[in-house]
Amino acid sequence: MPYVPTRYAARADWRQKIVNGGGGGNVNSWVIDIINYWTWRSPPGAQSLDDAWRRLRMPQDHARKAFSTQPPHPNNDVGLVPPEVASRVFARSLAKSVDPATDTLLDLDPPIPVTMVTETSSLTPPRYTPRADWQARLEALDPAAGTWQADLARYWQLRKAGQPEPEAWRAVAMSPANARLALVTAPVTDGNDSGLIPCIVDGPERDTVACRVLARSVSTEVDPDDIYPGLVLS
Repeated sequence: MPYVPTRYAARADWRQKIVNGGGGGNVNSWVIDIINYWTWRSPPGAQSLDDAWRRLRMPQDHARKAFSTQPPHPNNDVGLVPPEVASRVFARSLAKSVDPATDTLLDLDPPIPVTMVTETSSLTPPRYTPRADWQARLEALDPAAGTWQADLARYWQLRKAGQPEPEAWRAVAMSPANARLALVTAPVTDGNDSGLIPCIVDGPERDTVACRVLARSVSTEVDPDDIYPGLVLS
């Protein structure tokens, strides 16, 4: 499928490490955020997941730092995000304005046993691979106005006319709902539009708008500056 969601595996000792204070750090860090969240979720007086997450108000920068592609070791805090809230933390990492109730596609793997020689990564980044005929298909489309296909077709017309990626993306102003529809996970077939987001990995015509579509898909606002550089393009 063109869009492959993130995979996340918590460290096996995440509860114990949170209770023990993680690796410490300053009072304004993602680790302290996670400690606070789990404190509010724990008895006595345990709060619901929704209430604790809304109360936390984790900044986007902290959410991005909370995930690492490194393996969890005894001397780091990799994999400390509780699995129950991982999809919300990841959604917060994608865009600056995200509804606290928003989940995003994130597949959970079994917890990783923690040793000094653990090699399993905690996070497998999301990946996007366009269909082989995406350019020809976009240029031949006659989509209905207001659809996500129409947004992508217009974006590509602007790019072909010489507009830089940021300017073309700003002009299209794709809605969050259309961005979610554009991230089709179904396998590519002649009968669908899966994999239609433009993507050119290298060269002078390089295009990374898929990183912007992913960020827009969880946002509550049309912010042209939202982008998720962690999306792997191929």
